[in-house]
This record gives sequence, structure tokens and C-alpha cells, in this order.
Amino acid sequence: MDGIDGVVKGVVYVFGFAATGWSLMKFVLSVPLRVSDTSVEEKDMEVVLKVRSDGPELQIFLREVKEQTDLTLRVKSDSSLLHDADDPTNPATYVLAGAVSPVVYQKLAESCGLRKRTTKGKWVHVDEANHKEFLDESVPLDADADAAAAASSGVIPFTSGEKIDLILYQLSQVRVLLHPSESSTVLANGDLLFQKLQEKRVILSSFALHNAAERKALMETWVKHLVPFAKAPIHDIRDYCGVEVGFYVAFLEHYTRWLVYPAVVGALVYLYQLQYGLHN
Repeated sequence: MDGIDGVVKGVVYVFGFAATGWSLMKFVLSVPLRVSDTSVEEKDMEVVLKVRSDGPELQIFLREVKEQTDLTLRVKSDSSLLHDADDPTNPATYVLAGAVSPVVYQKLAESCGLRKRTTKGKWVHVDEANHKEFLDESVPLDADADAAAAASSGVIPFTSGEKIDLILYQLSQVRVLLHPSESSTVLANGDLLFQKLQEKRVILSSFALHNAAERKALMETWVKHLVPFAKAPIHDIRDYCGVEVGFYVAFLEHYTRWLVYPAVVGALVYLYQLQYGLHN
């Protein structure tokens, strides 16, 4: 009877665990997670910077980025999610950063030698000689707007994660060039502007804007993809959520897969003990 009781308990535990996981999954999928639609001023923008506005550094930052780069900066006018920008004790402004033309990202990728996956799955550094390796010329014009536009224009398509990396790379290259009539207690001529403003807590934080199309694709191919032991789209997760989250998910997937083998051995040992060990 002890063996039968053990088997029954094991089956109950397994089904209980499976039911809990299934219930949690249904709960996650049923809860509506609404991402606000992109406003006109957020179009083509990728990064949000929270910048202190109680000194001349904000205007210096806006001017130098405009003069030294091809990036576009927009001061966000209003947002129901960013009420703390009106805090009188800590006045701050939200600045949107991005590039209107996709050519800007391609030039930045060539400048920094961005490592990107080609249409054949090979990872190479972007340069002027290998543009065609990133273009899928077989994409039908009505299949995907971004892919079709990239294939027809010859401009390399970049994910939002890659664009954010390129924007931060470009911002890190900007130097401080004060006008003769300007003075700042934070900045000096020749300083790296972006790094200095972060160090002195003028730029308080930075985060990415949601990309509705990429988020929807990730939900369909990952969150709602209910196939046992299916591989997670690690590259897509990394591109959208960042390197840290991508690495964490990749580790969990690898760790879980390798746990299957000792779990099978443990189950066999458990069944053997139920059949023979408990009667000895």
C-alpha cells in the first residue's frame, strides 16, 4: 500500500503543479496590458531622457546634440504618466531622442561596427561592404511594411534595441563646447557631455519607448506560444527587452532544459524504490 500511496501522491503533486501553472498562464493572458498609442511627437523616437531643467545644462545639451549629431531631440510636451516632471522641488523635463531617417542608424552602425545578424543567421559587423547581407530581397512588398521598405530602399533595418544602442553610442561621443558668454558649474569645455550630465545627476534617468509592433510580435511568438519545450525567441527578447533580460531568459531556458535529464533519472529512481526499496 505504501507504494500505491506514493504513486498517488506523486500524480496529485504533478497535476497540482500543472494546474497552478496553467491558471497563472491564463491569468497573465487575460489581464489587458495596454500600451499607450504613439503620439505625434513620439514618432521615430526611441529613448526618453529625464533631465533637470533648473539650470543652463538642458539648453546646452539640446544645442550640442543638434550641432554635433544627426539625432533628433524633442522636449515632451505632456504625458499623463510623467506627472513628477512638474515637481517644484525637483524640476525636470522629459526629452525624446531618436532619428527621423533610417540612414542615420546605418551610418552609426558603420561607425561603431555594430554586430548584427544577417538574413542567413550569421553574426558580422556592419560596414559599407556588407549592406546586402542584412537585406531580405525575397520579402514581398505586402508582407511587412518595414521589411519591404528596407528591401526596396537598400537601407539596413534595425530593431528598437539596436537603435537604442546606436543612439546612446552617438550621445556618448558629444563634447561640451561652451559659448564665450556661457558658464556652467557642471560642464567644462572638452567634457563628454552625456557622461558628465549623468555623473552630475543632471540627466536623472533614461528608458526606452515601447514599440507596439515589436511588443505584439513578441507576445505572439513567446508569451502566447504554448508549445512545450519550444525555444524562446532569445534574439527578439534581447532586442526588445535589453541584453540583461535576454541573458536571463537564455540562462533560464538552458538551465530548465538540462534539468529534464536529472528529473527523469530521479523519477526512475523514485519508481524503483516504490517497487522494490520499500519492501526490503
